[in-house]
Amino acid sequence: MKNIDHPCWGQREEAEGTWEEIAEFIEKKSPKDNGELYIGIGSKVVCAFIGLPHALECLWHNDQWHEATERQCSDPRYNVQLRVRMNIWIPATGKTCWLEMSSRLFKDIYKARDKYGLDKWLFEIERHDEDTFSVLPEARIDDELRQRIEAAHLYDLRNVWRDT
Repeated sequence: MKNIDHPCWGQREEAEGTWEEIAEFIEKKSPKDNGELYIGIGSKVVCAFIGLPHALECLWHNDQWHEATERQCSDPRYNVQLRVRMNIWIPATGKTCWLEMSSRLFKDIYKARDKYGLDKWLFEIERHDEDTFSVLPEARIDDELRQRIEAAHLYDLRNVWRDT
């Protein structure tokens, strides 16, 4: 582990090492398991979108998003951004997670919903760089898979904002 000085983000801790050292680093740096799924750059996940999305105006502070106050939302000095969270079900694990996204990624999912139907397809989400994702249909949802998806646990996305 070493500290690096990133031109945009300031001091960051970076890890290089064995599988065990990286696993230990992740465990040390990871927040409590609250169901959030993070898709790293160059990574993909195949999932079903379940439940309804939840949007909130937020500010980035201390390496995480925080709910913006009404005053901050109306003050142009604050860079308030819309963040959306959605429940997703991952067939590879059979578990539900929630995914936080920008309005840009949400718009791509919305287009996929209109074109393919979120209840008819599993989708692959791939992260290409810090701000670019692709959302592509991966496989049709059959009756057996639909039953598993319908039985999935949903996170209360309104309260998840306060738990992170």
